[in-house]
Amino acid sequence: MSYRTFGNLNRMKGKNPLDKYHYPLCGKSSTNRSLHRKPLARIGILGLFCILASTLSGAFEGSDLFRIAFAGIDGILPPTMNSPARLPDQPVWLSLGHGRPWDCKWAAYSTASFGGRVGSWRAAGGVWYSGDELYRETSLSAAAAGEVRKRLIAGLSLAWHEVNISGYDPIEGELLLGIGLNAPLTETLNVAVWYSGQTPGRKQAYESLTRQLYQLAVISRIGKQTTWTLAVEKTPPLALRQLAEVCFATRKNLTFQIGYRTIPSMPYAGAQVDLRRLQLSARLNYHPIFGLSTAFGFAFK
Repeated sequence: MSYRTFGNLNRMKGKNPLDKYHYPLCGKSSTNRSLHRKPLARIGILGLFCILASTLSGAFEGSDLFRIAFAGIDGILPPTMNSPARLPDQPVWLSLGHGRPWDCKWAAYSTASFGGRVGSWRAAGGVWYSGDELYRETSLSAAAAGEVRKRLIAGLSLAWHEVNISGYDPIEGELLLGIGLNAPLTETLNVAVWYSGQTPGRKQAYESLTRQLYQLAVISRIGKQTTWTLAVEKTPPLALRQLAEVCFATRKNLTFQIGYRTIPSMPYAGAQVDLRRLQLSARLNYHPIFGLSTAFGFAFK
């Protein structure tokens, strides 16, 4: 989380904004510059990173790093934190995952999710936990989707997000809503619309630590083995960004994904292998400032 976000938290609690001698990552305050030059140097570096990467200044950005257009089960990201209209089409499944954004131990996360299908209805639940003793993020989410008419799927998601910062008053958790639609254009071409991160009230929306997201995607299937996706995404007040992704399945129970997301320009790649009912997944992406992020997961289905 950035310096700006910590400052907003203090203003919300009626405190003065943090100055450069009272930055929470230092673990203590100081009025003597000579005693804490090393922490102050770290503050300057972190501040520069946050300025250069302003798109990463909100909470739960670690989950967005590993979000892709692929709608299968990989364990790396709970499907409930993706578009609810594209939940996995499996009778019963369970998945677990772990990742390290920017190869930082303090930002590592663990996640678990489960779900299934009954008739034309799909449902899922998920847990996301990230952080360390200084800063922690927890998300509990659920989603359900149903076929309104032939191949037209509508989905709804609910999530409870909570942030805890050591040494600060508890921050009230927030309830977030999401909605998605997946509609056919042709036999092999679909269009998907997704809106997430909306709080029940307008006041909570202004104070929310989680960003809203609008996504419009076009998904095309080429035969039974290849799927490509093109999407545009908008997160107020950030600039419009684009996403392109290709997913290719081989005849040897292997699936590969490769994609690219703009602002920041971030390529990513992933692979899956099916071992009967067990599925193993791995993914990595590269941020132009923070570097490499890795994640792995496995699922039973």
